[in-house]
Amino acid sequence: MKSFLSGILLLTCFLPIFKTQPLKAQTSVVTNSQTNKKLFYTYYNKKIPLILQEDIVAISFKPKAQSRASLPLHLKLQLDLNRSVGKTNFNQANLSLENSSLRIKPFGKRYALMRIPSTNPRDSSTIQRLLKKQAYVENTLPVFSRQKSSPQISGGYREKIILPNEIILHFDEQTSNSQKQKILRRHNLSIIRPLRFSSNRYLVKSLSASGVQVLDVANRLYRLDGIKSATPNFNLSHNLKTSTNVKPIDLSIPFFSKTSFDNSLLSPFTRKFGGISNITQRIRLGTIRDQRKIKNPFQTSLLPLQWHLNSAPFSYCLNQFPSFINRCLSDNLFNRSRSLKPSTDIGVIPAWSKSKAGKGVVVAVLDDFIQWNHPDLIGSLYRVGNVQDKLRGEKHGWDFVGNDPDTRINPRELSTFRPIFQDSFLLSDDELLEKYADDPFLAEISSVRKELIRHLTKAQIAQALRDHIRKEVSSLFHGTWVSGVIAARPQGKNGVVGVAPKAKFLPVKVSKTVYSPTSGFETMYQVSQIIEGIGYAIARGADIINMSYGSYLPTADETDTIVRAQKENPDLVFVAAVGNEGIGRIGFPAAIEDVIGVGGVNFKGNRASYSNFGNELTVVAPGGDVSTRSVGVNGGILTTGGQWVNGLWQGIDKPRYSWNTLPLSRGKYIWVEGTSFASPMVAGVVALMKGEDPQRVLSRKEILEILKRTSSYRGLKLSNAEKKLHQLLMKRGRVPRSVSAEKYFFGSGLINADAAVREVQNRLVGRTQRTRRY
Repeated sequence: MKSFLSGILLLTCFLPIFKTQPLKAQTSVVTNSQTNKKLFYTYYNKKIPLILQEDIVAISFKPKAQSRASLPLHLKLQLDLNRSVGKTNFNQANLSLENSSLRIKPFGKRYALMRIPSTNPRDSSTIQRLLKKQAYVENTLPVFSRQKSSPQISGGYREKIILPNEIILHFDEQTSNSQKQKILRRHNLSIIRPLRFSSNRYLVKSLSASGVQVLDVANRLYRLDGIKSATPNFNLSHNLKTSTNVKPIDLSIPFFSKTSFDNSLLSPFTRKFGGISNITQRIRLGTIRDQRKIKNPFQTSLLPLQWHLNSAPFSYCLNQFPSFINRCLSDNLFNRSRSLKPSTDIGVIPAWSKSKAGKGVVVAVLDDFIQWNHPDLIGSLYRVGNVQDKLRGEKHGWDFVGNDPDTRINPRELSTFRPIFQDSFLLSDDELLEKYADDPFLAEISSVRKELIRHLTKAQIAQALRDHIRKEVSSLFHGTWVSGVIAARPQGKNGVVGVAPKAKFLPVKVSKTVYSPTSGFETMYQVSQIIEGIGYAIARGADIINMSYGSYLPTADETDTIVRAQKENPDLVFVAAVGNEGIGRIGFPAAIEDVIGVGGVNFKGNRASYSNFGNELTVVAPGGDVSTRSVGVNGGILTTGGQWVNGLWQGIDKPRYSWNTLPLSRGKYIWVEGTSFASPMVAGVVALMKGEDPQRVLSRKEILEILKRTSSYRGLKLSNAEKKLHQLLMKRGRVPRSVSAEKYFFGSGLINADAAVREVQNRLVGRTQRTRRY
């Protein structure tokens, strides 16, 4: 999701990042040219600047108002304000507000965002007064950003940071209760609640400060003795996940969904075999000469399409039959070649044959909606046992956004997105373009592709918008995609397989996607929810924590939570996506020391164009690439989708074509791309490694060392542009001479599950033999 995230992404220029110490890895994300006049928050004694968005205001609703409202509060407020605007006398010199329709966008459960159409201070004050008159409105809050949108960044990274009157206050262990009370009284603070699954960490609010003054309160608290950190409990929203499935469609090539179903890239496959249900009898898993004697315990009908697990069949069919890739796979033509060699897969099939396939390992997935009842996921779902701190109703993970035991989409959330999804099917071209005229997707293709769009028909633009909406709605289930990459285990011969199919995954929902007509789809999360989600995963015994999200908002509390967890749990492994902006910087939290930061490569062995890179990139894994003209969606990562939920398809006929979903599956399976999916691939390989070490003899440092040492640059390719950039940055001193071009763009290389599993087994055997000698 990422999408996000989201996220989920640290410098505004190419600066080296070194992970020699936990703090040093993150202080490098701070721009050095700061002035005391700028708004900022504190991160390990560094000032992180914030830019106030003066044209946007956030609204917080009273806690009990939602349960009494028949309409969602943001819609009720929108109606009430627009009624009031018509009765209000505005400044006659500026009629923009009087003639505007105010739109309110939901932002999580208790917040909403409103763009103020007038720049006149008097009109802004009028809006503030109107808001305060609403009985269900608690307060108005400032909105910040970390950086401006940039045309160099794919999709234009836009973020909104809401500052509620909430501060995460982390006391030193030595601070007594009386000292804590003294600090709270002296600074006029009230405790909202202690953070769950965290020690000495409280959510507090100021009884005297509001708005931007909350930053000053947090910064003063940070400097006090007895306090480890004081971080504003930011609500972060951005429109770029660490999954790039939501990136704008390339209008210079034919839309995959524009072609009819029978003529799609998948048509030879589906015409001949009648769709997914009838594929099983005709597809046989292709093997290469070096692997003919290897028994694959997880052979399924869709495995040949999962090139990240075995790239040889796909590579052969692409080279020999580029126009009929799926026909080649279905007829098993690749199996007749004697010269096939694996290239860009992760070597997982031979690893399965000699390992426990991740049995006994728990991988926590911190993400968006996780539809754990998917038929390929239900068998790998972790069940929480009898623990002392069990939450009410807890069985299969926890939703820290909605504060409930189910990470799946609920009926109320479904009712929000169903009409949008249905519009993409049921509205005419004119109706669709009129209703979504303010969607940023249309604004982007109009501004970025001015020359091209003049040659497009209305029908083509409408089709692009339809595909965009469908892809965005499908990306609500980002966590379902990630979970499938790690641990999918189909019940029969149909379905997809995860990297560690016998591992268990623990769903932890820490982010949410919202939609508004003017802002489009955006992923949001709150710092406190991330911290509690990490603590929860640790408390439930996770061996690995996957974080396919990122931001440019480093916080001391999240960093400290991860660093402390690493110290207290020497075998716990964190894996994170590095980001999807295609630039030389590593996202947060991937840049934290000993967190495995993962970049993405495509099926040809090139760095995926979206994947971030840099001195401290750890490794790379297949992230998918659906934009290549020759293969289309087949170049993505095929995984479990969540769009198949029944409520989403009410009144919609069977789709006539694909938009990154497998035909006829209604979103049950989907091709995706992004570092969000390279990260869980590594998490899956670590699960395979840990499955061979049930006593957890190997430490995190040893696991990381083995993972890096068994990775390689075999099959990977640098472009001329990448080589030139590396040379330029070395000359300017921004890349150490000890960092090769391969390391700068690929880290230690492409992971190798087979080699990593064998090395773990050999190392454990060696230790056993040495122990017996004594």
